[in-house]
Amino acid sequence: MVCEQIRDLMEETKGHCVGPMPTETFLDTFLGGAQLKGMPSSRTVFKNLKETFTEDVMSRALASALNGKYRSRCPGFKIVPAALPTGHEDETRPGMICYADEVADKMKGANDTYETDFARTEFFMDIQQNEDGDFFQDPPVGTSRRHAAFIRSVEDDERQEALYRSLARNIAFADQTFLEQYRVGYFSISVCGLSARLLRWDRAGVVVTEAFNLKKQPGVLCEFLWRFAHASNPERGYDCTVQDIYPFEEKLFRDAIKRHVKLQLFISHDKPVERAVLKHYKPGALVALMVVDADESKPGMCRVHRWIVSKTVITPPSLWSRGTTGYWAVNNEGTVGFLKDTWRFISRTMSKEGDVLKELHSAGVRNIPEVLHYGDLPEAIHSCDTNGFQSIRKPSAYQTTMSHAFRDAEWVCRRGINSYAQVHHRMVSKTVGYALKKFTGSVELFKGIFGALIAILDTFQKAGRIHRDISLNNIILVRDSEHEMVRGYLIDWESAIAVDAEGRAPSDHRVGTKAFMSARILAKQRKPTIQDEMESLFYVALYSALNWLRLAPSSIDRRKVFNYLFYDEALDGFGKIDSGSGKAESECGAKFLERMPFKTEAVNDWFLTIALKHVVPFGSSHACELCTSEVDRLRHFAEEMDVYMDEALLSFSDRSDERVTKDEKVVVNLTAPVLPAARPSKKRKADSEEIGAQQEAEQSLRIKIPPLKRSRIDDVPPLGFDNIPTELVVSQHSNEARDVPMAEATAEGSNQQRSRLKMKLRPRKPAQRNR
Repeated sequence: MVCEQIRDLMEETKGHCVGPMPTETFLDTFLGGAQLKGMPSSRTVFKNLKETFTEDVMSRALASALNGKYRSRCPGFKIVPAALPTGHEDETRPGMICYADEVADKMKGANDTYETDFARTEFFMDIQQNEDGDFFQDPPVGTSRRHAAFIRSVEDDERQEALYRSLARNIAFADQTFLEQYRVGYFSISVCGLSARLLRWDRAGVVVTEAFNLKKQPGVLCEFLWRFAHASNPERGYDCTVQDIYPFEEKLFRDAIKRHVKLQLFISHDKPVERAVLKHYKPGALVALMVVDADESKPGMCRVHRWIVSKTVITPPSLWSRGTTGYWAVNNEGTVGFLKDTWRFISRTMSKEGDVLKELHSAGVRNIPEVLHYGDLPEAIHSCDTNGFQSIRKPSAYQTTMSHAFRDAEWVCRRGINSYAQVHHRMVSKTVGYALKKFTGSVELFKGIFGALIAILDTFQKAGRIHRDISLNNIILVRDSEHEMVRGYLIDWESAIAVDAEGRAPSDHRVGTKAFMSARILAKQRKPTIQDEMESLFYVALYSALNWLRLAPSSIDRRKVFNYLFYDEALDGFGKIDSGSGKAESECGAKFLERMPFKTEAVNDWFLTIALKHVVPFGSSHACELCTSEVDRLRHFAEEMDVYMDEALLSFSDRSDERVTKDEKVVVNLTAPVLPAARPSKKRKADSEEIGAQQEAEQSLRIKIPPLKRSRIDDVPPLGFDNIPTELVVSQHSNEARDVPMAEATAEGSNQQRSRLKMKLRPRKPAQRNR
């Protein structure tokens, strides 16, 4: 039987593989701007290739044929056999990689092999020994493709798993390249014996050509390489809104980050400050990212703002997602902001996050990020001046995905295709702090929860909206001045939706982070309401307390309760239960909270006397008798917590022994979400877990191929996300949202998870400039 992880990955992958595209269409669509003048004849280039060649022999034969003794098929580039990445433990590597000539000379190793560095590759070639290794299948000529499957299916389970693993390996290499480079698109080539295919990857999917024979149709590959060599950087898939920094900007960046770290952590000792600064800054590894927004003073014009970044604090959970990446960023004036780089879905029903935040600020909503700039990115931006911005005409073309555009083409095998249009978008907010999970003790935890509750209340009362994705990583702790304590801010507002006077949403889409969804939403019993917002916030608090606060001796089994409530695992540890039934059966965890599980009495009081009665179902013995409606509950919850924060918390303060140590934390044996990659022992997550106005899911599921392994993250148990990408979860389509993906990925900000096949990969290199 095929491994469950691999099967789940392939089910996800089927929706993003678009093919088989005719080779001529592929070349004209993606590299149509390149000229063929001067291209050498391809008639005999592959005459020495044989079906009996092993993968290594095929790699060397192709390298000899393509690089040419006298003339290269891809001028300015070298296509070379790949060695294992440094320190790699298994056999996961591409068969061949393409480097620019000047890079290839530096990467050459022993035995005419070249080090594999995904931060510098132009494209890769995956080599299989025979055509049976092709993981795609072209339907017979003349057959209908409406219901045809493109990923090959065979009866033998062992062979099927091998095909799936081969495809997973290719996804891994593309995924790693997007992680380490600033990319809009990326090419690769799959060679199976004498059969080959061309592929182009982006955040929406992968477009794959029909198979062609290298000896019978040598011109296809040769023309691709020639066009690639003569294509522009945007055609080759680079993001051209990334620029080098000026010499003075590195010191400017470091000093600004240092000041902000001191403010947020309220520390002054040099060593801890320097350690914290290095979470965001790597010497010599800085670039400038352009952010484009409308120039309100000049209709039809846009302003380009220049922000310096170094290390990422958020990395995407998978290749096919919004690809959200986050940085602490600094502009030319030394202002620190949080830069969120994402591929937002183009939808009539989903607003830009910046538009939502502006509307909420105008309405007077508290404890939400302050937006500085935001906008979709044009295909290219010319150099900005040293003042950090310039005015340009409103772009006519933007960086968008292309895979989705072909899902209805006559040549596409359309079974299960769900690739959707996405556009590259950047937003900078002035609100920059640390994740809620970094709280020092229960005082800071409840300050974060209270800040988010105020944002929920204001958003409903003043703007008539609900957030719909209340989750652990969508609450941050921010210190606004040296004399203020931290305050909680609610972030990631892309999913916010208008509601009626009773707090009910018009849409029944399930949106949010599964671990924190209410029991009723998980059971698909109702449309989202303000009650579900409160319940989700309650679960964030309970999740954090169970995970990081000390328990009273012999109170509850932390691991079992955790898995039961948040991951639908039976209390006896055997098997799964219905989604959300743990929350429903325990009345939002009441039967565990009644045992006064926490060591700190004030924490037990908050859960039992303040929070629980406002989130359990009406009619429960724990329900608040004073509240007759969900809106009453929201207001009463906020009022009681305000009193609690002013009075009860004054009687105690955070203690160093209140939070569990690293060795005592809950470790949940669940797989992480994300698509494959390829390197051992290092985590794909960002080097730090601080966030500004957004945090993306941080883990990578890493698996050797073979064998399969599960991974755990250092600081937070994986959030079980059954078959749903780590962004926005939308359960089904409606007439109002036909162009919204059934499963989007959320601000990839949450640690939402899904089963994923993940190969080992190195972590993202900090802010490395494209060639």
